[in-house]
Amino acid sequence: MRTNTVKRVKKKRVSVQSQPQLSVIIPAQNEAKSIGRVIYEAKKIARYTEVIVVCNGCKDQTERVAKKAGARVLSFTEPLGHDVGRAIGAQHARGPILLFLDADFAISHTILKKFYLAVRCGCDVALNAYSGYTTKTTMHSTSEAKRMLNRLLKRPDLLGSSLTSIPHAMTKEAASIIGIDNLCVPPLAQARAVLSGLQIKKAVHINVSRLNMRRKRKSNYVERMILADHAEAIAYVMKHDDTTYDSSFQIDEKPLANNVIIMSDIDRETRISLVFMVQNESEISAIQKQLSKVSFDKNKRISSAEKLFAFVDASGPLNARIHAAELAKGEIIVFVDGGKKISFKLLLALIDACERGADVAIPPIRPKPRKLMDLGLAWQASRYMNRMLGASQLGFASLLTLPHAFKTVAIHRIGPLHLSNPALAQVIALTQGLQLKVAKLPHGLFLSSSVMEEEWAFIAQLNALGYLQQQYGTRLFDPDLTRRREQIALNT
Repeated sequence: MRTNTVKRVKKKRVSVQSQPQLSVIIPAQNEAKSIGRVIYEAKKIARYTEVIVVCNGCKDQTERVAKKAGARVLSFTEPLGHDVGRAIGAQHARGPILLFLDADFAISHTILKKFYLAVRCGCDVALNAYSGYTTKTTMHSTSEAKRMLNRLLKRPDLLGSSLTSIPHAMTKEAASIIGIDNLCVPPLAQARAVLSGLQIKKAVHINVSRLNMRRKRKSNYVERMILADHAEAIAYVMKHDDTTYDSSFQIDEKPLANNVIIMSDIDRETRISLVFMVQNESEISAIQKQLSKVSFDKNKRISSAEKLFAFVDASGPLNARIHAAELAKGEIIVFVDGGKKISFKLLLALIDACERGADVAIPPIRPKPRKLMDLGLAWQASRYMNRMLGASQLGFASLLTLPHAFKTVAIHRIGPLHLSNPALAQVIALTQGLQLKVAKLPHGLFLSSSVMEEEWAFIAQLNALGYLQQQYGTRLFDPDLTRRREQIALNT
């Protein structure tokens, strides 16, 4: 007797469109050779991963390759500019966690997963722990800017970690708090994230500079853009965070005679005026003792110079400079720290620089820390400002250090009142086209540290930056014409 057999038929699995656990956003421009591998690694991070490729201005097969690899493609015929593609991708993302990558090179999914897990475990923003190119003696300008911003935000623990570097991840909610449109200026996004109280941590270290060799060969316009991005971020911090530094300066209204004593050995007109910044009369006695030992034949310019003693007090630590500059008769005015032993070789080098054409002469500076990463905030700000003003050859050199020298005509162009903030005086001098030069000193002679206190000197730099931004805008000399920010609003 035959028994009826039931033939089992395999049922086809019906694919259910699940809500993605992760959205990976990849801006791309002519990356057909690498985009496939990048998508392949991205899709393996989480079980349900949405990959969004923002093709902008692609002339090759990037869009076709991305679609074939299973990515969702947003296509734009014209280039959007740096980071705008990330903001647009974040607008269209459906996942609760966003991971931002570049299309230039692939990173293993096992490494990328650490960013995803960091956010899943509670942090709002997970950064690449890479702080940029830094050695004991060399630090890239963008790395220095990142460190400076993090220290201003009171997050020195982040070192140079920044939303400027990929990969990085954040929750969709964090992106909304930061503002989707602000993602196209990563330092500004980072400033808003910190000031909003979002939890930010370093996830894993990936040396993207070593991975992306092609970007190293590009022009330095990216470097200038990143420095301007940080200027925009600093402006935001100073406007919205009352707990940061007060960058106001007060000019002393005391009568001139109360601040400055003129002790000149000659009655006739002199070419050089030495202004010694002193705190009390005992310092004047010590200076006179040092001057008495100067050989007239060897240091005739020092011996015959007009001497002025400007008293520094708590009510106006640098306002005495203004009064001394107004009283000085010399064609060259040298400001000297009266509380330290005088280096006559250094003074002569500054005078020589002015006599050879410099409007302002500053001594070469060698910061005390052996490692640049240990530099104080004021030092970092000094070099950042010099770079922003196109005077990178000045390095750390700043009028915040003493001694330094001015031609009298240069002081008139800068404005004597601006001498109350030496950092501002330096900014105005550079924007006025005056010649600022680092004096050439005898071998082995250098100035090791600033006479100004660290916090005060940084406040002075912020004040100078604020002046520049009032004159030229928050991004200073970079109009940011390559970013198509209007596309973010058009794609909401």
